[in-house]
Amino acid sequence: MGTIPQKKPCLRGLGALPGGRALLAGSFFGGLVFPSRLETWSSPRKWSDLKSKGSWDGFLACIGPFGKVLWGKALGGKGEDRVEALEIVQGGRGAFLLGLFHGDASFGEIPRTETITCGRGTGIFTALYDTEGGTLVRARKIGEGDSLQDLRLAVLSGGIGDGYYVSGLFRRRITLGRGEGSVSLNAAADGEEALFLARFDGEDQVVWAVKAATSRGGLLSGGLCAMPDGSAAVAGSFKGDLAAAPGTKRETRFGVSHGYWEIFMARFGPGGVMMWARHAAGRADDFAGALVSSSDGSLFLSGGLHHTVHFWEGKEEMEIGSGGGLNSFLARFQGDGTPVWGARGAAYGGRGEGLDIALREEGGEVNVYFTGFFNKLVSFKEPPYGYKNGPTRAQKQPYSFLLSPTGKENREDVFLACLRGNGETAWAARAGGIGDDEGLFVTILPDGSPLVAGTFMGPATFGLGEPNQTVLVQGTLFLAKYRP
Repeated sequence: MGTIPQKKPCLRGLGALPGGRALLAGSFFGGLVFPSRLETWSSPRKWSDLKSKGSWDGFLACIGPFGKVLWGKALGGKGEDRVEALEIVQGGRGAFLLGLFHGDASFGEIPRTETITCGRGTGIFTALYDTEGGTLVRARKIGEGDSLQDLRLAVLSGGIGDGYYVSGLFRRRITLGRGEGSVSLNAAADGEEALFLARFDGEDQVVWAVKAATSRGGLLSGGLCAMPDGSAAVAGSFKGDLAAAPGTKRETRFGVSHGYWEIFMARFGPGGVMMWARHAAGRADDFAGALVSSSDGSLFLSGGLHHTVHFWEGKEEMEIGSGGGLNSFLARFQGDGTPVWGARGAAYGGRGEGLDIALREEGGEVNVYFTGFFNKLVSFKEPPYGYKNGPTRAQKQPYSFLLSPTGKENREDVFLACLRGNGETAWAARAGGIGDDEGLFVTILPDGSPLVAGTFMGPATFGLGEPNQTVLVQGTLFLAKYRP
């Protein structure tokens, strides 16, 4: 859907709006071109050519219910500026962006513009846009630090007026907030990487900020979500060692001797006190992806795993097996971290990973959509792995929803799967072509239709064999709508 002549754009957010519209957010370098209509084998006509001001800039684009790009906005300055996350707020009337910037960064268009400045290091910004025409409402600097990356954003269930959470990685030092109410955090030692978690009010003032985790071996930021009671849960991956809530009375340490990436998850109360932390152990690299919460306080985690992984090591244990290689997985937990079930996309010696999750709750039931990538052969297994009075393994059952790559072997394709609230697979679909293609984000429109956004290389087929089969030829970013 979007293409770029120099460096590939980075997609960092997808949001559903009333009337079947959608928002895409991310960053680009040089220029970003959107087509004016749905792209097929014929070359698209240019609708909008966004140009950066010298380095990476952010973008926000609105796509209509039939795939037409309605408007697109660029934001940033001459330094490297990136959008890191997007949340839809105010009942679909607002688009709330979180990102990083260097030097001066400009937002909006004449007559409604704002410029914010960061003197040293990397600044953190939030920006609120009206979704009808992309008009800027406000832009603010909310922090700055060293080696900032992988920011995550979660708006409280009451809306942006009640506040939001921000998490991300930093080294050495970070300052969050503005003026006298700001909070500074320091990494404990040179070379140590830390994950921060901060709560802000509706006016972008910091309420509290803590170091959620630190590691000397390596740290990857996973998901962040706001719980119905105002608490927050974070997930990620670490190598070597991990200290959750370091320096507090509830500090919890995990040590790993074999040096693989392993998964952790922790929950923090509305006041910033850690409630619990868990560690998943395996025999090879395992990664945490997205993390979301349902209205009953359940947690859903996606990611990738090798071999058999134990959720949680030393606690209530649930094993999720592997078909060999890197497998995508989706797991459900109670609000206290107790495992409920786990499902996998068995890759059989290939690789795959679950990158995003979206929930549709209706009539007391929940459907879980998750997307990511796979190569070679992938299958989704019924029934799921479960936890009931001790660890259980899924009994051997015929594999359902078997997906094979649409293009060359060992090239990545997109998958989209829908699971019931009990972990059983309702359906699964694939898309892709001769290059590496990934589903990065999934969201649900008001009518229940799932939207998937991601990246593709070369011709990619969506809806293979279906009446609406579409082949995308030119571009780097895609947006696809599926029936409920």
